[in-house]
Amino acid sequence: MTTETGVVFSKPLTLGAVAQVANQDLYVATKVFPIVLANSLKGTYKYFNIADLNTFAVEVRKPGASYKNVTLNVSEQAYLCKQYGLKYSLPIEHENELGGDILQTGANFLYDQGLKTLEYQLASTYLVTGLWGTDYAPTNKWSGTGNPITDIRNAQVSVRKAGQGIADCALMTEDVFLALLENAIIIDRLSVDTLRVLTQAEQLANILGLKEIHILRQTTLTGFCLLYVKNPTAPEQNPNAGLIIIRNYAEDVMDAKGIGITNPYFDEDTDSKVLKLKLRFAMVVPAPNLGYLFNTVV
Repeated sequence: MTTETGVVFSKPLTLGAVAQVANQDLYVATKVFPIVLANSLKGTYKYFNIADLNTFAVEVRKPGASYKNVTLNVSEQAYLCKQYGLKYSLPIEHENELGGDILQTGANFLYDQGLKTLEYQLASTYLVTGLWGTDYAPTNKWSGTGNPITDIRNAQVSVRKAGQGIADCALMTEDVFLALLENAIIIDRLSVDTLRVLTQAEQLANILGLKEIHILRQTTLTGFCLLYVKNPTAPEQNPNAGLIIIRNYAEDVMDAKGIGITNPYFDEDTDSKVLKLKLRFAMVVPAPNLGYLFNTVV
């Protein structure tokens, strides 16, 4: 058993938690935007401007004439990774009483806390009015007589005409997802799709003209649906305008979504075995605005 000053990350405990923590599909923070690995806690990263990627520039060329040249502009985005942490203590008096792999149980608990941290930060960072190009609160709510299909189609046209690409991905709070499943216009179309076995989210995405729907369950926010654009070319290498989660970890815990669990050490003051959760990441605010935020839709 090490002392606190000698704590290092435990790959077995961390990856054991990855394998054992249930319902990880309920967490979406690492699925919404591409992940870029940073080499330091703060700095900048480069990305292609999405407006350039959506440009049509091919023209007729006469024999012997020069080719038209197009340059893809590269921009920089700043980031700052914050560190989050939590400590789990197990008094040695309880170790034999509880039975089982107590340390792994503690590691599982800490890993789940790390996943929840990512979810809460995702919500508080991106589901914010005034951040995206357009905020829109439908007069007719989706939980009532509103037409989400028309609203989303119009939003997609607005984003595309602004030169920002195709907003075919959505991040929504759970109350919005449940309201859509009860919307009369949606219900008519859900009942038709009986040829394939799809999840409700996949069926809903098809009906709304979306490629992806991510449901944010670990938040107290309600009534939000964000349509956003993913970079059409290699988003992990060239993230579009900051729509990413940056996670910095020198330690070998990337299989755990950047969440690290330490080796146990003994705390003499409390006669306890101690594990620590450490999590470093940054969620970068988009620039320019590549999305359309619906709010108070239910």
